[in-house]
Amino acid sequence: MTYLSIYVSMLVGALCTVVALTAMERREKHNIGKFGWLILLLVTPPIGLVLFLIFGGKKMSAEHANRQTVVLPKPDEADAEVESSLARIATIRGLPKPSRNNRLRMVVSPQSMYESFFELIESAKERLLIHTFILIDDQVGNQLIERLCEKARSGVEVRLMVDGFGSFLFSNELLKRVDAAGGHTTRFKPITQFSRFAYLNFRNHRKYAIADGDRAFVGGANFVEYEMTLEPKDKTWVDYGMRIDGTAARQLEAVFLSDWSFTTGVDVVQTQRAIPDVDVENHPAVHASDQTTLQVIPVGPDGPPEVLDDLWMTAINRAQERVWIITPYFIPPPMAVRSLAMAVRRGVDVRVIYPDDSDMTPADLARHDYVTDLHDLGAKLLRFPDKMVHAKMLLVDQEVVYSGSANFDMRSFFLNYEVVIAIFSQAKIDQLAKWFVELESLCIRGPKPDTWPRKILGVMTRIFDEEL
Repeated sequence: MTYLSIYVSMLVGALCTVVALTAMERREKHNIGKFGWLILLLVTPPIGLVLFLIFGGKKMSAEHANRQTVVLPKPDEADAEVESSLARIATIRGLPKPSRNNRLRMVVSPQSMYESFFELIESAKERLLIHTFILIDDQVGNQLIERLCEKARSGVEVRLMVDGFGSFLFSNELLKRVDAAGGHTTRFKPITQFSRFAYLNFRNHRKYAIADGDRAFVGGANFVEYEMTLEPKDKTWVDYGMRIDGTAARQLEAVFLSDWSFTTGVDVVQTQRAIPDVDVENHPAVHASDQTTLQVIPVGPDGPPEVLDDLWMTAINRAQERVWIITPYFIPPPMAVRSLAMAVRRGVDVRVIYPDDSDMTPADLARHDYVTDLHDLGAKLLRFPDKMVHAKMLLVDQEVVYSGSANFDMRSFFLNYEVVIAIFSQAKIDQLAKWFVELESLCIRGPKPDTWPRKILGVMTRIFDEEL
């Protein structure tokens, strides 16, 4: 009888696990907390199955689910442009048309990012809005606090928001210094409350600063010393930023203010100043051809549902010449892997630059099968040695570059608040393609050797790849 009971229990447990795994595959493309559910199922199969069928697969809490799509200022008709069908997809999904009235300057070194970021802060006359995922008590963090205090005391409206998880260790005392100087600070969904631990996904991964509603610094770099500094070290990360003047900066201001209101419950009125025309003819550093067509794409619960998945998969599936990717963490959704594989099979030049060793070893292990499979098909997998590559970019044909805070992983596709800038002007596409080739020349070709320990660890980490 004892053996029969054990057999029946094992059978029930196995059946419950199979049912739950099938439900995970069928219910959603991405189940939040899949690893936790698997552990619960293995420990208490019947109870775990019942709990999963009731609560599993819920993508977000009501506060995130009920967020409306952020309303971005629309460019004037003379400013608006929709020549790309990819831009048209975003427009159909409810985002404004791309705008021509922008000046874009790429900053691709730690020194130029530092200079551009603090130059923007110094230039603020009326309003300065800053958000970053990670802020730490280093030279850049302390200098940022000092500058913000000075600006607030001079009468500039200063607002600083940091993510409650990414900047969990950043000192409250430093934030209070800005408040005491007359500025305003907040943490995006802090995790100090126990209830917040249920929603560690949907973090605000955006990084940008907006001055006076018409000038912005935006990209994937956190405002930290190991990414932007006047004195880079051997291990300083590889990243880049974008300095934008014009319509797109005003739209980024709208994204920030929406996040601020969501986090604090206090509505902040967007300034109604007219967006100045970009004087490309008279600006000494800008040629007339450098007026850049940009489209701002908010990703996450405040953007069109799964808009990044729609845009990036469509772009890859339509590519005829090249798909070039730079990402620190390469853990793509299954459909993205299939799209890249099909692109390689039809002769598209698919290249992926990623760090040989990132700052997240589990993510490196989880990517192993993805990069190996694509390499075997003929894609160029390129490992950047010796330092962390934190840049994020998707370049497709001669049509578009998607740049911003989104990595090529499931967390950015489905779980984080991100901001992505679509660049449609040929001169900037060529500039970023040239930078890609410069990075590629420093890379090691092909994935790391396929060893049994790496295979086993890769399978184990991919169980919870969405959590990475």
